[in-house]
Amino acid sequence: MLSVLMAVTVGTTSVEATASNDDTLKKVNPTSARKLLTKDVEKDFSRFAEQKAAKLVQYNEYRNVMQVVALFNQAPAQFLKLNAAQQDEFRGQVAKLDARLSRVRGAEAQAWRQTLSNTAHTMNYLWKHATAEPLVDPMEVQIW
Repeated sequence: MLSVLMAVTVGTTSVEATASNDDTLKKVNPTSARKLLTKDVEKDFSRFAEQKAAKLVQYNEYRNVMQVVALFNQAPAQFLKLNAAQQDEFRGQVAKLDARLSRVRGAEAQAWRQTLSNTAHTMNYLWKHATAEPLVDPMEVQIW
């Protein structure tokens, strides 16, 4: 059930996160900052950080958050296995990165900030429900 939930969550947001064919720095439309940092969008965020917010990539928070995001995108099962301490550390790193990103001027930076927030919220949701009990005990299901 969790894999279906994760597929639906990532699948619906990846439709919103489609990238254009333009090889230049892709601008994020500030009014549609409902994306997650999934695959191509993760790369776009890295490109933005390197080109428009160069100081941001120098901080450990950036590197640590991007490692967890990469794990989320490349190995969802491993992502879900992060322990509570690692999850708490990620939450703290996101808060610090958000504070640093809030100091970058422009609508594009604010859209990326919202995207980071959406991604963190989705990850927290998945972590919370990854350890939840199944809704129905398979032994209690009666077949008619």
